[in-house]
Amino acid sequence: YCPLQGQPAPQGNCTPGYYCTVGATTASPLIESWGGPCPSAHFCPGGSAQPTECTPGHYCPANVSTPQPCEAGTYQPIPKQTNCTVCPASRWCPRGSVTPLDCPAGHYCPVGTVDLNLVRCPIGTFSNTTGLNETSQCATCTPRYFCNTTGLTAPTGLCDGGYYCKGGAYSPTPTDNVTGAGCQSGTFCPVGSSMPTNCTPGGFCQGILLSEPNGLCDAGYYCASTGAGSSRPPEGLCPPGHYCPPVSYQPTACPAGTFSPSSGNTNLTACTPCVAGSYCATNGRASPNGLCEAGWYCPPGQISATPAGLNCTMGHYCPAGAVEQLVCPSGFYQPLPNQAACLVCPPGSYCPFNQTYGQGSPIKIDCPVGHYCANASVVPVVCPPGMYQNQSGKAECMDCAEGHYCPHSAALFVGSPTSYLCPVGHACTNRSTAPTVCPPGYWQALPGQASCDICPTGSYCPVNHTNTTNPLTYCDSAVAAVRAYTCPVGHYCPNASTVPTVCASGFYQNQPGHGS
Repeated sequence: YCPLQGQPAPQGNCTPGYYCTVGATTASPLIESWGGPCPSAHFCPGGSAQPTECTPGHYCPANVSTPQPCEAGTYQPIPKQTNCTVCPASRWCPRGSVTPLDCPAGHYCPVGTVDLNLVRCPIGTFSNTTGLNETSQCATCTPRYFCNTTGLTAPTGLCDGGYYCKGGAYSPTPTDNVTGAGCQSGTFCPVGSSMPTNCTPGGFCQGILLSEPNGLCDAGYYCASTGAGSSRPPEGLCPPGHYCPPVSYQPTACPAGTFSPSSGNTNLTACTPCVAGSYCATNGRASPNGLCEAGWYCPPGQISATPAGLNCTMGHYCPAGAVEQLVCPSGFYQPLPNQAACLVCPPGSYCPFNQTYGQGSPIKIDCPVGHYCANASVVPVVCPPGMYQNQSGKAECMDCAEGHYCPHSAALFVGSPTSYLCPVGHACTNRSTAPTVCPPGYWQALPGQASCDICPTGSYCPVNHTNTTNPLTYCDSAVAAVRAYTCPVGHYCPNASTVPTVCASGFYQNQPGHGS
């Protein structure tokens, strides 16, 4: 500007905030023809001949010598502006921003964000994406991990061993029971656990803050997958009907056909075969199911009340709980299999017992002729002397009637199958085993008589004995008196004479048939 006439040179530069055109006489001209105050949307540094347009990232009110940078949280992309625009959500604008910047990972940017340090994702969260606009968009720290500072783009690291991080943990050793906690007895937590791990089946976890199980379960106990607190947990004592070798996570059932009434078993040998006479049908028996059914027998170790191939056979019986099939005793029989008892041999039958082979009778046998069989007979009994039985299947013998005889051979053990008619010259009383020869002086001319007749006076009845080889043919053993002979003349025959008697000297008899 040139305030005086005749100056050899301008006196100085125009005042900052003003512009001075040609002919300006003052450093702060107010007359528009010489310049003037710097208009809005422009800036005029000292010595300006013309106003300069305000640049992007800045705003220019009137009378400024330099452009004003947009404040943090605002931006201006257009030149020649008098103010800045508020930074939008999901963006951030540092001081002097021409355009908003994406909100960086690990942060969230609401409208007008001015400082990233004020919008860092809080502890317990992180964000690996850009453009968030509120804190709720920060991701909760991943389970198994912890996030212990603000502004994280990834979790800090894995949760410590002995602890678990459920999500949102801000410490490697959380204790709030919300984001995580320390492992309790019966569980363990390896590094990076999101939840407690129940103790390994067959192992035990005694104490807190374990990163691995203490050891293995003892024999006689089982350590369930729900978490055992010791090598011998009281609730894991092996129950009856089972056994638990070392490292068991559950009891092993005794197999069918065995049982065990005791607890704390350590191996299969504790499972004993089912008691003889009983059966153990299922696994895990503490006692037998019950007795073997009647009609079957159960050696030790059976799994059924009616075991295949162990049914009672004919000639035997098996009551409930039988250990072996029992032979029908003497005088009993059983014609059917699978029976609980034998039947009494009925009268008229016999039921033999094989002593050599120990075999009972499967059937009843009709008593043979010449024998009798009372109730429960083992063998037929020979009809006693003087009795007979001419039919089979009878319980008793019949008396030999008068006038008959019933032979009997003790040597041959043969009874009489019938009664025989007494022959002439003989007598047969009741129960006779053989005909009796009429004695001297007696005779019998008829068969089937019980007694002999005395030889009458005036007759004689001779007897002529002969030998024979057949003792049962009684008619041949003697020639009996089968008739009475008339006493001849010169003789006399008193009562019961066997031979005529010669008349003594001085006596005579001139007629036959006289007794004197």
